[in-house]
Amino acid sequence: MADSFVEDETALEKGQLRQLFERATPPTDSQVASAKNTLNSARAEAKTAKQVQDQQALEQTNPERKQKERSDQKRDQLTLLVLLDDQIHDLEVTLAGRYGEDFAENLAAEYLDEEIFKSLMAIEDQSERRHAIALALSEGIANGSIDPEEISRDPELTDWLNKQLEKRELRQKSSLESDLAVHEKEIDQSLESGLESIFKV
Repeated sequence: MADSFVEDETALEKGQLRQLFERATPPTDSQVASAKNTLNSARAEAKTAKQVQDQQALEQTNPERKQKERSDQKRDQLTLLVLLDDQIHDLEVTLAGRYGEDFAENLAAEYLDEEIFKSLMAIEDQSERRHAIALALSEGIANGSIDPEEISRDPELTDWLNKQLEKRELRQKSSLESDLAVHEKEIDQSLESGLESIFKV
């Protein structure tokens, strides 16, 4: 019985040794081929990602793409400007009904000095005149020559002044971006002319 136990233990050890030997054997050809395929697939994916990245970078520098982006941005800004003008118009209708049609001019006469008042009254277009008056009043509040509490008594009047400031900022931004687009277009044309003269046969 003891001999049978020893034989079983010896067989168990042989089996374990066989498993260790099998684990230590070199990989088969199919395993090597599979590993190579996996490596090649990873390299191909990395190459494709790099190509996509390069293409995106090329598209971002494409003049036509930049022009389209500027056109879209300008359209959005014009849309915002139209909406802002509508809001300003609604406020002015309310203020005119409350203080009279010349509410802006009366504010200018009350809070601004005579010279500035005269220059503002020289603006013929009513909308532009009101816009200029609002800016002058806001500047007076900012520099302390006008008491802000006098204006803030009417929340809609304060809102009108703030929206006129937004309108000025939006106009300035649109103008600066338009000038930048023209400048960059001139640079692109100069570069194209220079390249043509270099490679001209």
